[in-house]
Amino acid sequence: MPVVSTITNSTLKMVVATGTDGTGNPILRARTYNKVKPAALDQGIFTAALALGGLGKAALHGVERVDTKTLVQIP
Repeated sequence: MPVVSTITNSTLKMVVATGTDGTGNPILRARTYNKVKPAALDQGIFTAALALGGLGKAALHGVERVDTKTLVQIP
């Protein structure tokens, strides 16, 4: 039987570089923003992440979108 997925929740995860360790590698930290509209476009989420990243002191290192989906089997 076929299965259909529906996005029920989206989260924006921003990875920022807060400094460097003793060997010069970046120290990365994640900042998570919940309650992102599931219908939001990836470009809009990325643009929002760039704007939010510009507000802090830490350099933006990466942007991730994490979607939670509900799976339903169709009879």
